[in-house]
Amino acid sequence: MSEPDSSAAARCRWLGPTPPMVVWWYRHPCPLLEHFAQYYRRPRSPLAVQASLKPLGAIAEAHSRQAVVGDWALLTANDDRVPGNTRAQDLAFSTVEATQAFGGLPKALATCQACPANVPANVAANDPTNVPANDPANVPANTSSDLAGCSQWWMFGDLSSLSQQTRRLTALPQPLPRPPWLAGSVDQQPRALLQLQETLFAQASWRNARPSTSPLATWQAWWHPGQTRQTLAGPLLLQLAEALPATRAPSKSTATAVTANAADANSESESESESSSDSRWDSQSGPSATEPLSGWAAFCRAIQWAAERGDTIETEYVPAGFSDGHDWWLTPHCSRCGAAMASDQRQCSVCGKAGGPVPEQKRRIMGWAPYRPLALLVDAATRQQLLLDLTKPRSV
Repeated sequence: MSEPDSSAAARCRWLGPTPPMVVWWYRHPCPLLEHFAQYYRRPRSPLAVQASLKPLGAIAEAHSRQAVVGDWALLTANDDRVPGNTRAQDLAFSTVEATQAFGGLPKALATCQACPANVPANVAANDPTNVPANDPANVPANTSSDLAGCSQWWMFGDLSSLSQQTRRLTALPQPLPRPPWLAGSVDQQPRALLQLQETLFAQASWRNARPSTSPLATWQAWWHPGQTRQTLAGPLLLQLAEALPATRAPSKSTATAVTANAADANSESESESESSSDSRWDSQSGPSATEPLSGWAAFCRAIQWAAERGDTIETEYVPAGFSDGHDWWLTPHCSRCGAAMASDQRQCSVCGKAGGPVPEQKRRIMGWAPYRPLALLVDAATRQQLLLDLTKPRSV
């Protein structure tokens, strides 16, 4: 049983450079968000929806690890099944308290299970290749494994490399020194991402949807569309659905890690073992740590599902950042499209907006909420019993 960790690094899930991300929301009337808006500000953007539904996603993730004991979702110290978990203390949260703003866990579960926008649950239910529901390895339908499948993200990097980077930096004094502003040109995409684009273009052409002069320009046109938020619907959504692979993310063998720090020898051996694993979207586990673009396969599935139903997906681009252990900072970027900019640039190279970059911005930490230190929530005897119960074999 671990003791509370008072280190500064305990605040943040990630350390060091963080890659750009695209948060997406399958837009739909949501009773849970309506109930949420009775207590808090109504979320109106994909990023705000993602933040609001974070407790439901945490419950789903905890159930996928079979880490729920009674009312408590648990995350034990250094559980390596959870990307970024370098904490030296046990964490927990009450599933009852976490779902009060949504009308309670039974209402949240019933709403999400019946929702057509719950992409993982619906895709899994309509996939004939899925393992039968009566297979004991499956999480039963009456668990909380399919909550908040309408709001997810994908990043221009992989969770495995980001976790390895965090582990390397955890031992350093916090806060970490932030990198200085760059001068001159900024490389919008690492070499590995360019290789990945070549693979995608070999599979299908995106030029019909957004013509451009090169794969890089097309990629920028999709994810830096002149504004950080965009709506994918109608003909544009259909064109994208036709271009994207329906069930698989590109193989990891086509791309290396795209986070800022190159992996060391140990992480290289881990990557080799991961590259042979199936990177297909798993409706029970969320974004895979082995995808070169974590969450990419789930996004492909969502696009396909929305196109078939004539629905709408909204996306929001989040620029690259840096987590120093105390706070999360967004690096200098264009105020219109979010693309990275150097300190001496006077025009965005992606959307063409005139003017210098937005200075680095401090954002809320990328922490472990709704998890909190278990020792602060219950007494020592209860804590010991919960951790003991977590290790007992349980029927699925």
